[in-house]
Amino acid sequence: MLLEFKNLYKSYDKKEVLKGLSFKAESGRPLAFLGRNGAGKTTTIRILMDVIKKDGGEITIDGTPFRAKDFKIGYLPEERGMYQKVNILEQLIYFAELKGYNPEVAKKSARELLERVGLADYEKRKLEVLSKGNQQKVQISQALLGNPDIIIMDEPFSGLDPINSNLLKELILEKAGDNKLTLFSSHQMGYVDEICKDIAVLSDGVCQVNDTIENVKRELAGNKVYVIPFETDLNEYSEILSKMGYESTIEKERVVVDLTGKERENFLQDISKAGPVVDSYGLYKPTLSDIFLKYAR
Repeated sequence: MLLEFKNLYKSYDKKEVLKGLSFKAESGRPLAFLGRNGAGKTTTIRILMDVIKKDGGEITIDGTPFRAKDFKIGYLPEERGMYQKVNILEQLIYFAELKGYNPEVAKKSARELLERVGLADYEKRKLEVLSKGNQQKVQISQALLGNPDIIIMDEPFSGLDPINSNLLKELILEKAGDNKLTLFSSHQMGYVDEICKDIAVLSDGVCQVNDTIENVKRELAGNKVYVIPFETDLNEYSEILSKMGYESTIEKERVVVDLTGKERENFLQDISKAGPVVDSYGLYKPTLSDIFLKYAR
């Protein structure tokens, strides 16, 4: 399935939030849906789910108008909304029934998910007795009930320790199978990079980049390399490179050199004669955080 957002506009009173937003998501390729607070992500999701109406533009799936009621959507909002004083299994069944599942199917799905997240023994407890991390596991289970067609996750790893984060990462990857559309929003870039294949970065109501993560990394890397000198101050080494005609910056305890218009072989010869011993050298590979900083400003 191909989900396309085309030239979306939305204003609240006189404040324009979406300003011609366009991007696409493909099934089997989880999309990193990123942007700073206020970029328009939540508004976009609410339009997709038909919670609010857009002012202009369209959303299509495989070229036809998208209607939320025709699809099973599993949504984990950033603002959690389950009931603290209600039996966990009962409310999972309730949420599944709201999505159109019959009670037996709902109960089976809820119990399977509670088993997967290690909370089967708590199904008759109230949500309020669980730790923040375990409550988050119940919230994620709610979003994944009944094998949804479209999965939307907003900050799913909030409040989770590394072990539970890894458990839920594997669960999300499993559920976001080849035929699922997945939009994944988080500021924990390490998990985003492990889960997602494509990326859309929003800034001020428009999409700044929408491509595969690999392509965006390759474009951002350009013709850059990194150098870590042995027992030499990085600023001092950067100055040495500057005198040799190479532009460089210091990033994450290494010197990043832009070789645009230059030959890598010549650079290697030059640094071998420069004096300081090179401890490590390699092709520069930007992280997802680097991509976010470039496009989400």
